[in-house]
Amino acid sequence: MLKLINCHPQFEKEAAHAKNRRTVFSVLSFDYVPKVAPAPEAPKNGK
Repeated sequence: MLKLINCHPQFEKEAAHAKNRRTVFSVLSFDYVPKVAPAPEAPKNGK
């Protein structure tokens, strides 16, 4: 098996990419309150 991996470096790259995709996320806090952005103004000269 080791010989097969050494012959095909793309397998090693794909294994590294698969490992990188295994990111675990967790919520640290539930107290975030987003700031309400003002509504964009309509153009005054009708354009």
